[in-house]
Amino acid sequence: MCGVLAVIGKRGPLDLHHCSGALEGLRLRGPDFSFEELVLDGRLYLGQTVLSIVGESAPVVDTYHRSRNRQYNIVYNGEIYNYRKLQREILDAKGYHCPSDTDTEMLVNLHEIAGPAAAYDQLEGMFAYITHDAPRNKLYVGRDLVCEKVLYRYEDEQYVIISSEIGPILKIAPYIRINRSVLKEYFFTRHLLTPDVSVFEGIEAVPPGTLYEYDLTDFSSRNLRSSDLGGFVDPDVLEFNRRRDIEDLVDELESVMTTAAEKIAPSGVDFCAVFSGGVDSSLGSRFVSEVRQPKELISLVFPGKDNISSQLAPFEAVMGRDILTVDVSVDSFHKTLDSVYKSVCAPLPTHSFVSQAILSQAVRETGAKVVIGGDGGDELFGGYEFYKRLLSRSYPSTNPSIYSGYVDLGFEFEGWEPVNLISQIKQRWLKHSEVYEFEPNERDRIIQTVLYSDTVIQLESTGIRAGDTMSMLHSIEPRSLFLMWDVMRFALNLPAKLKVDSHGLDELMTTRPALKHLFVRKFGRELLFPKQGFSGFPNEAGRIEVNDGRYPLVMEVLGLQRVPEYSNDESARAAEWKLLNTEIFLRKFRDHA
Repeated sequence: MCGVLAVIGKRGPLDLHHCSGALEGLRLRGPDFSFEELVLDGRLYLGQTVLSIVGESAPVVDTYHRSRNRQYNIVYNGEIYNYRKLQREILDAKGYHCPSDTDTEMLVNLHEIAGPAAAYDQLEGMFAYITHDAPRNKLYVGRDLVCEKVLYRYEDEQYVIISSEIGPILKIAPYIRINRSVLKEYFFTRHLLTPDVSVFEGIEAVPPGTLYEYDLTDFSSRNLRSSDLGGFVDPDVLEFNRRRDIEDLVDELESVMTTAAEKIAPSGVDFCAVFSGGVDSSLGSRFVSEVRQPKELISLVFPGKDNISSQLAPFEAVMGRDILTVDVSVDSFHKTLDSVYKSVCAPLPTHSFVSQAILSQAVRETGAKVVIGGDGGDELFGGYEFYKRLLSRSYPSTNPSIYSGYVDLGFEFEGWEPVNLISQIKQRWLKHSEVYEFEPNERDRIIQTVLYSDTVIQLESTGIRAGDTMSMLHSIEPRSLFLMWDVMRFALNLPAKLKVDSHGLDELMTTRPALKHLFVRKFGRELLFPKQGFSGFPNEAGRIEVNDGRYPLVMEVLGLQRVPEYSNDESARAAEWKLLNTEIFLRKFRDHA
């Protein structure tokens, strides 16, 4: 994992010291070394902190961040899984050998050979990069299709700023204010969903699957590429899969997972694999272990809150090795809060961000640089218990999902109604509905569209952001088998009944039946347990921070007027967490309110 930062000064030369201070905020993303420079008469700053995973640990920057004819200069975060194939088939054939053996050097020289757009089209992996074309005075900004590497942008009359995190943007432009509407919308969704915005005015997430061109002469921009995961869906493939036997499909899934593990398991660097005893992480660990042994299999344990990860002995027997367990307490959960909020620069999208930070620290203490987890399995293969309730046969006019749709807990804010949020959710639902509009069965189409929406909206805003930002706190690169393109393509073309089988007789196989069939192959039926969900101590830790049960900043800044009384503990706990979460954030970013 690395951190990238680009700043364009619209009014003249930039202050190098100011920009360097902002880059320092990305130091944990890249502790191995860093570099920076001012070009374009001081009006363009490019900086990067580096966590070296492949290639030399600290190569001479000019040899691998600039193209051979020095037309292109790149700052880059990520891993391009097919970089050696591109090097061999395209660059070597043109005599462009890369002494550093890094995907960075391959990528910048691919720009020179093929041009920015054609270079982008050939990449498979997780990446976010900024490339400067000096002779043409252009800047190219690219982000991967799955959105594993986060990239934010901000523009006003003084600057254009592009950064791996929000913190450096606030450092350069400290006058940016909190977006109060986005914070209020959080009270009407299950989690904080910000796939294309942030909680700060004007700071947006660069959309996944995009390549932008910025003209550094007149500061105009245009979109050169725009794609989404819907491009993986093939009606013919899905129809063919509908006629296949489940064992045949699981055979293919096993093959796809094996190939993904071969790509994702790093060589030449230590890595750990998450093993919680759940379906997703257990399968991920099993497949990568068959390719390359992790330094540790690792699991968080929340005493009194989980049942599976505290009883891992049967899984250790299957894996033939011990699983390193890390106990999490209310105290350790609370002690992690401050660094997490300062890194995220937002209310926590989910409380699992804290758990991810604790996990990353434990991984770092083993000496590893990479952690492989199970993000994406629930959304892609139908793992959430809520999916059992998708029984309607009439297609809804808006998103029925509790994960990417509208969830009203009864909060009221002075002079504000969630009409824009409701409209936005409906428009997204209509767009996502087009992906599976060919499905002849309405109920199947509902299931497919809900899972697709949850993948595009929730997974990006919560699971992937947690992996990217929280692993950064301890200089760890996160990876997941389920986010590999071939696995996602397989899942998106899987029949609905093999994701959610509400009519099946086996209750344990109602959710993600295809994936569970594969799990049974690898671990046996006796180790397949009901889904537990994500454990943690968010409310308990939050109460330590807000120890009087009052939320003065939520009331003052957002105009909270009413917190309803709840008839069930689940709603009461969810409402309390939203209040705690937002109050803590506002206290830590009071200067921007």
